Amino acid sequence: PINYNSILQGLCAAGAAKIAKDCFHYLKNSGCKVDQTAYNILITEFCAQGDLNSADELLEEMISNDLAPDASTCLKLI
Repeated sequence: PINYNSILQGLCAAGAAKIAKDCFHYLKNSGCKVDQTAYNILITEFCAQGDLNSADELLEEMISNDLAPDASTCLKLI
C-alpha cells in the first residue's frame, strides 16, 4: 500500500517540495501522525535545494513534536 511518506517522496523527486510541505502540513492538521521519516524526506529535499531556512523550520517543528532527530537527519543538515 502507498503511504503518505511515499507520496511526499514522490512529490520531492518531482521537484515539488513546496507542495510536499503543504501536503505534509495538511496531513498533520487532519490528525495523521507524521513520523521521523516524513520530516527527514522534507528536510533532505529542502537542504538539497539550498533552502536551509525551511529545513531548519522543519527540524524545530520535529523537535517540538517530540520526534528526536536521528543520525540521518543530522547528516542532511551538515
